Amino acid sequence: MHPMPNTQHAPARESDVEHIWEQIRQAVGSLKFGTVEITVHDSRVVQLERKEKLERKEKLRFQQR
Repeated sequence: MHPMPNTQHAPARESDVEHIWEQIRQAVGSLKFGTVEITVHDSRVVQLERKEKLERKEKLRFQQR
């Protein structure tokens, strides 16, 4: 039987945490419609994904032929 790997990591440095929060603030602050998704592995943020939906003020008109 193999021993379980140690998944505990050293605590994140305060500068790293502030950098992550700043990236999240920027992603949310410039977003009118959409989502910000944060992916975490082993208690660490590994990905930040921003999806934006564009608003169209005028309705699209389709012509029939």
